[in-house]
Amino acid sequence: MTKNILCMTENEYNSDKPIKNKPQGRQTLFRVTYRTQINLIRIADNKANMILGINAMIISVLIGMIGSRLIFSTENFNGNLITVIPIALIMLTSLFTVLFAIRAAQPNIIKPKKPNSDKIKKESLLFFENVWSMSTDEYINKMENLLNSPQNIYRNMIIDIHNQARVLHRKYKLLRTAYIVFKYGYIISIFSFLVLWLLV
Repeated sequence: MTKNILCMTENEYNSDKPIKNKPQGRQTLFRVTYRTQINLIRIADNKANMILGINAMIISVLIGMIGSRLIFSTENFNGNLITVIPIALIMLTSLFTVLFAIRAAQPNIIKPKKPNSDKIKKESLLFFENVWSMSTDEYINKMENLLNSPQNIYRNMIIDIHNQARVLHRKYKLLRTAYIVFKYGYIISIFSFLVLWLLV
């Protein structure tokens, strides 16, 4: 049955005619799409965790050095000026990078922007947020109805893939911002240190 469902053409999906055996192209399409998106989500989470680890370590080291007065001295104002500004920039860079990375890694629930009467048609039983509040009997009944309707199975899979794409877009957009902040923040910090070192 699953093989037939996944191999439907567009005309069969939009009509009430019985499903006929077709090549396995559609089955391969859904399988590859699911696998690719899941792998991309895993890669995004790993990158976010890597950014978090690196910047958390940098912030901890700088706070420890400041607390133990290994960087600043109370007698040399000019020497303090050379290090205060770059280190402050580094800490701000790491802080904002961590914030964007946390937002990228945190779980995100897909919700419609404007709830309307068509909301039920746009929900997928394959997504946990749409089924967690159902009772067991209600969920079983809906799943049985879904399994008996090839058109609805096809629609649910499409909705689920689209929801995954929205999650991926959000994660990679935040990751890109985190990398941009990290890159330019450290470049500015290093240049500020060199300029102050030459001028002071």
